[in-house]
Amino acid sequence: MGTILDQLTDALTDYLNSIETVTAVAPVAAETKQSEPEFAGEGFGFAISYHGTQRITAVMVDIERLFERIYRYTSQKSRFIAVNGERATGNGRTVTATTQTDLYTFSPDEKTLYLQFLKEGADRLWELLMVYSKKLPFKGYLFDEGVAISEPPAVDNVTWTAGSFVRVEGKIYKAIQDVSENIEISDRDYWKEVSVLYATRGKVVYFIHTNFCESQSNYMNEIPWNALQDLLHTVENALYSFVLWRWYTMAGLGEEAAMWYGSFEVALASVRSISRRRVYPIRRPIHPF
Repeated sequence: MGTILDQLTDALTDYLNSIETVTAVAPVAAETKQSEPEFAGEGFGFAISYHGTQRITAVMVDIERLFERIYRYTSQKSRFIAVNGERATGNGRTVTATTQTDLYTFSPDEKTLYLQFLKEGADRLWELLMVYSKKLPFKGYLFDEGVAISEPPAVDNVTWTAGSFVRVEGKIYKAIQDVSENIEISDRDYWKEVSVLYATRGKVVYFIHTNFCESQSNYMNEIPWNALQDLLHTVENALYSFVLWRWYTMAGLGEEAAMWYGSFEVALASVRSISRRRVYPIRRPIHPF
């Protein structure tokens, strides 16, 4: 059982080898309110030793949760569409439709199409973000790549091959040698706890290089926490907007498509501004109310 590193892509193998010794992982922007279920992204800060100490932020967007957000929006949108009526086509003509709701709702039946659109958007976003990962010892972008992490009801009643990963009570463990039956997860001769950085399967992941220094005492170019928090939401909103733009374009709903492409462009502009936030924090206006 489990996944052997030799079976993984070179990009993922390089990444896993680099984080093998990473133990201290801090959630990015822990101040984010938990009352924001619409967001499917999360971030983690960590450090690796490579030509000095490099501090990195992993921006992760859960693919399934992002689809749930899109489906929730589009299905709600369809409730306000007339069942019988006319709609405009891309060439300026109108056609009579028995129902328009299917044009607006991105349902679970279109999962394959969703993944295609999401990959296109993720690639576009990577073209901007790659500049922030040039000095990393691994590729700064993963799309649905990762080790298989099993969540068995019991770990000690099956055998595991070395390199297998399991999740037990929210924690991830790696088998450091072949594990026979009746060996508990607490046996450190066979299992070791690893960080959440291994859980990249089913996610779009970007690695942002937050500084590059020869000693741990030099952190002059840290990205402020509030800029990182803004980055988490901006990256997800860019992917969200891109998928909706592609969906409504395909459906021939020009106004909706134009609105979401504009939203995507706004998100890209915000990503481009990251460089201006590497030294100075975000300044927000103070309102007298």
